[in-house]
Amino acid sequence: MMQGCAADQNASQGPSDAQYSITAAVHGEEGLWVRVASANELAFERERDGQISKPAVIKSRDEEGTHNWFVSDFLPTDRFRFLSGEAVGIWHSGTSLEFRHDWGEEVSFWNDDALQITLETPQNGLGAWLGLVSEDGKFEPLDMECLKDSIVQKCRDIGATAIEGDPPPLNLTQSEVFWWGFVMAYGPVDVDGRPLFEDGYLGRDFRSVVSLGGQVLWGDLHGHSGLSPDGCEMVDEVCHSRDVEPALDFFSEAKSIDLDFAAITDHAELNYWQSTEAGEEKISIWESQKASVGAAMQDGFLPLLGYEWTSGAGTSRVDEDGLYLDGHKTVILEDRSSDAMWRISAGIASGKFFEISGEDYSGINLNAASDPSELYSLLDDAADSFGPQEVVVFAHHPGLLIPQGHDWRQPENAVDYRYERLVEIHSEHGSSECIDRSLDGCDFGSSEHRGHFPPGSIQSALLEGFRLGFVGGTDSHDARPGSIHDGGGNMRGPGENVYSHPYDGGLTGVITLSHSQQELFASLKNRRTVVTSGPRIPFRAVLVGDNKEVHFPGAELSAGVYRLLVEIPQSEGIEIEKVELVMPDNSVEVFSNSARLDSTVEAEQDDVFYVRIRFMEDEKPGRMWASPWFFD
Repeated sequence: MMQGCAADQNASQGPSDAQYSITAAVHGEEGLWVRVASANELAFERERDGQISKPAVIKSRDEEGTHNWFVSDFLPTDRFRFLSGEAVGIWHSGTSLEFRHDWGEEVSFWNDDALQITLETPQNGLGAWLGLVSEDGKFEPLDMECLKDSIVQKCRDIGATAIEGDPPPLNLTQSEVFWWGFVMAYGPVDVDGRPLFEDGYLGRDFRSVVSLGGQVLWGDLHGHSGLSPDGCEMVDEVCHSRDVEPALDFFSEAKSIDLDFAAITDHAELNYWQSTEAGEEKISIWESQKASVGAAMQDGFLPLLGYEWTSGAGTSRVDEDGLYLDGHKTVILEDRSSDAMWRISAGIASGKFFEISGEDYSGINLNAASDPSELYSLLDDAADSFGPQEVVVFAHHPGLLIPQGHDWRQPENAVDYRYERLVEIHSEHGSSECIDRSLDGCDFGSSEHRGHFPPGSIQSALLEGFRLGFVGGTDSHDARPGSIHDGGGNMRGPGENVYSHPYDGGLTGVITLSHSQQELFASLKNRRTVVTSGPRIPFRAVLVGDNKEVHFPGAELSAGVYRLLVEIPQSEGIEIEKVELVMPDNSVEVFSNSARLDSTVEAEQDDVFYVRIRFMEDEKPGRMWASPWFFD
């Protein structure tokens, strides 16, 4: 808080012929500034701890007889006075007048096209400059006229003029690729609108706003092609066209529905595919996945390379009730050319999943891990051999008995945060969110056919102390990633039967600084994610601290009081039912049924909570989730 000074009513009076008047005085962390109107030359004195001295000052005087003084060494307990010739003025105190330049509260920190900042009118005759602070601490004002049509990087201009009068709302485009801590600097203005003091600005009001280039990239992090034995690319042709190699066109569906990214994550347990009916040679499943990824690298689309580590019958550990313990993991690699050593299987009991006429899947992948802890160890071995890379691992359908749950209580399933910082909350199999599905809000995506595995739920993982953000995917097996509005995708089972998943699946929204693979992985590792069961509504949920710093989902914060802001852009056919703040024990605070929420929340040490939005889409229930915040 910037504070100012006014005449001290109890101060001793000086001679009556002190010819000056103080029009404004402000002090803050950077010192004292005083504007004095006087026709005479003035000197400056300070009293501190009973001692009077003449501190070094920066002084200027304009043509209208106004003196501007700046003292860098100033304390709130100091008193000051002016001398005009032999005349001595009265003492003034530096703690009487409160001054502050406020940002407008209506900051549309996330709208579809730009960041909008509303600025209040500068007070007390001061000019104000909007700018940035560089890494070396230097204030860099931004040219307001330039910002109306361009981006921040092009608008750094140390000659930028002050904002005076009522500044219009400022729209900053998403084409900028950094997050900035914005600063308002203020002080006396020269006749041309420049800072009056050559040595700098008199005060600064630091506000960390949000990313100017921040955007939500939507995609599907889990999808299969015909390179998986249970893949079903062409259901009308018993899942596969015999004269077409699988996965060649895997990403076309994602592009056609304008997804920003998608991952091909075929099963890692077998090495080769062959069309025996067409008499073709065996092809490497891994090399074919990489070729599919390489072919899709165009027009800004981000194709991702990965696989599914699929523990199951004959390989997974079981408990006393015969339930599998290890679950399935999705692994996504940043390096699109990764060696096969990065491709780790869970092992299988034989060289075939099941018999398929006309096709052959063969070659057991012996680079195998029997549980998640071994998976991480083998990833370490690959990094030792080929150098480290970003790897994203997350549990897939962990709260469902079918296909397989994931018991978070098992020591071998402990999270390794170097790789695993996310968990799948929804897919075509259903939702893994809640421990108790009978509670209000927990019945979404609960299929009797899939069963329920409470120790594998998301809430169980959070109660175990694992700090995991949320992702969603389809687990499509028909080479159509992101296809979430046409029912569950098809997959092949024993006897060449074709099955369908029970739900539409989900998509992951990743809050990124720029549209690049590097930033995508950085945001995934930082848990800056939201999930939808259907519509791609770029809703925003943030916490704002006392220092105005904005914290996105997935952040680790100190306990305290925060402002919770949620914005849900209007979307045709979508009716918001509830905006909820959910704890891992499913205690829920219902905040609103509107598209905008501004509330206060108090977080204690070890608290975890996340935003859940219930909506109806054309009379069909849906969910959106934001990754949790974690408090120390």
